[in-house]
Amino acid sequence: MVIKCTSSSNEIITVIDSLASQNSCLNVTKSYRGIILSEDVKIISVNYQRAVLQTFTSKICAAFAGCIHLHSPAFPRPVKARVKDVCISEGMLALSDFTYLE
Repeated sequence: MVIKCTSSSNEIITVIDSLASQNSCLNVTKSYRGIILSEDVKIISVNYQRAVLQTFTSKICAAFAGCIHLHSPAFPRPVKARVKDVCISEGMLALSDFTYLE
């Protein structure tokens, strides 16, 4: 499988990488059963395909499946990302497919 990186995806990854180097957090939101969940997350690692984030409350990871939204003043608009992998015991989320919300 070939993964396509669009220019906006590359831009988003660059911003996330920059935030990681500054030890900044992102805010993740998800609508879950009619409730908006919001959690600050720490950026663990970033490469050209994915970003790995860690929540401060590991149990909330169970609700973060499918698509989530990332928020930071560093983004011009909120970012939509797909959760590719979750490790509930460590509170880790692996994200990919980054796009800006319209």
